[in-house]
Amino acid sequence: MSKHKKTKQLTGTVKWFDPSRGIGYITMSDGSNVFVRYTSLPICNGRFVPLVENQDVSFEIQDGFNGPQAVNIKILTQKSAK
Repeated sequence: MSKHKKTKQLTGTVKWFDPSRGIGYITMSDGSNVFVRYTSLPICNGRFVPLVENQDVSFEIQDGFNGPQAVNIKILTQKSAK
């Protein structure tokens, strides 16, 4: 099994994301959490688009350095930062 094998497209909700650190977690529909790094976020106007708590996203899971992480993230619902 390849270390970077991708899975099917999944959906979840942003549990939290810290834009200053560029990390956070997405809660999947089964209740488990998956790690997310800023490098997997969508880019708009040359900048990464930060995630916002309770935002719905779709993504794939890929093995990262510290276990599974979300990649190829697409934002499904727009929410503004508080």
